[in-house]
Amino acid sequence: MIEIKNSAVLKGFLLHRFHVKLATILCWMLDNIPRGVYFTESFRHELHPGDLHSTRPVRAVDIRSWIYKDPLKIVEAINKKWIYDPERPEMEVAKYHGNRKGHGYHIHIQVHGNTVWRDAGINR
Repeated sequence: MIEIKNSAVLKGFLLHRFHVKLATILCWMLDNIPRGVYFTESFRHELHPGDLHSTRPVRAVDIRSWIYKDPLKIVEAINKKWIYDPERPEMEVAKYHGNRKGHGYHIHIQVHGNTVWRDAGINR
């Protein structure tokens, strides 16, 4: 199931191109994560330098975390399957964190041109 927070988030999806690896991961999530995905952020205008939500193509989305019994298990499941960038192992595809305004936590999903499927070590 897919849910979208509001019309601004929907508009971000409809009017902007998303990185193919991000689209692949989001489809994988829909097939593998219980409860589906509730998007709270898609494309947006840059809020800070390096904001992946504002890249072209878009390389990040946020999803609601409190719909999951254990959001850290969701983050772990994603990072178990995907490598953000093999050259920077400290970076991850999924992060569980609060926003800059201090309003609760969410799951941030991000990709890089080097993002790969962990099991095969190849682009999916």
